[in-house]
Amino acid sequence: MLSMTISLRVLTLNTWGLPWPISSVSPTRRYPLLARFLRERAFDVAALQEVWRGTPGLDVQGMTRPDHGTSGLALASPHRVEVVRNRRYGRRRLLPFGDKGVLHTRIFVDDTPITILNTHLQAYASAKDARSRARQTDIALEEAQAVDGPVILMGDFNFYEDSAVDRASVDRITRAGFHDSLGERPPQPTFHHTSETERFDRIFVRDGGGHRFHVDDHHVEHWRFGRHRLPFLSDHLAVEVALTLTPG
Repeated sequence: MLSMTISLRVLTLNTWGLPWPISSVSPTRRYPLLARFLRERAFDVAALQEVWRGTPGLDVQGMTRPDHGTSGLALASPHRVEVVRNRRYGRRRLLPFGDKGVLHTRIFVDDTPITILNTHLQAYASAKDARSRARQTDIALEEAQAVDGPVILMGDFNFYEDSAVDRASVDRITRAGFHDSLGERPPQPTFHHTSETERFDRIFVRDGGGHRFHVDDHHVEHWRFGRHRLPFLSDHLAVEVALTLTPG
């Protein structure tokens, strides 16, 4: 039973770990800067996506890649990490870099277990892709169902605001007891493209086991490296959240 308050700084970021020319700036050039960003911010948990097999290593303490990059999912944490399972959603449509899925882990902070679900859902805006995301959302929620304690669900959800199917998927996440860390704050896009400006990257929290989350801050990071903002490191922006976990 948690008897003290725990402060957590968590991040989710799609690292754009695709080879050049699909990624306009190769991971070989970007990943050392990304590692510097992660080290400087010293997150308690960093959920990363698109760390595909063959991408450079990230020189960050406590990096966990349970399937060596096949799913592209990775977790960085200075705390003890226990991998529960790495559940695959299936082969990606069009791009053969790996299987998306949900990485189910537990971190232990002052001996308190906190479940982390790091996910990456199907991309693209078609109705077929939205239906795939709906099925994948249900799989991710299955991973949370059996967990009694506190849960953080985060990653690249690829939800489109104008998709009724995607909005229904968000509703199911909410009905499962999760709260969007954005709260009542104005939404900020995390992905900008010629034809798309969307909030793909999100962090949800769920109380449990006598533990309660409070969101102290929600921040979409535009990290600078010289004249470059974070899109120089990735085509997504990082979402950072400061959390307090309390008993009661």
